[in-house]
Amino acid sequence: MKKILLAAVLCVALAMVSVAGCVGADPVVGNWETTPVFGVYVSVQFVNDGTGSIAFHTDLSPAAATTMFTWEKTADNTYKVMSSDKHFSAGTYKLSSDGQTLTSDSGLIVLHKA
Repeated sequence: MKKILLAAVLCVALAMVSVAGCVGADPVVGNWETTPVFGVYVSVQFVNDGTGSIAFHTDLSPAAATTMFTWEKTADNTYKVMSSDKHFSAGTYKLSSDGQTLTSDSGLIVLHKA
């Protein structure tokens, strides 16, 4: 009986720890990708600490170039992305109401939740 009770307590504790990691995570946190065009696509990772990375891929290479950036939430479903890399186009992005699409203000960059 003690073993069953101990196992139940451990399962509950494990479940609580797992859920705690999900609480407070911003919907933009995670991996995003553009739709491939002529074998080229971009993958973006937003990290919960306000940092991220963007990588350019081709059919022939998994990650041709990677750039680091920072991001911040400026309003509901609105994010500002910044980088000191002069080749990186920083800007403002809007998250769709279903949380599956992230679009630049210009509309030229559309990322889909991976």
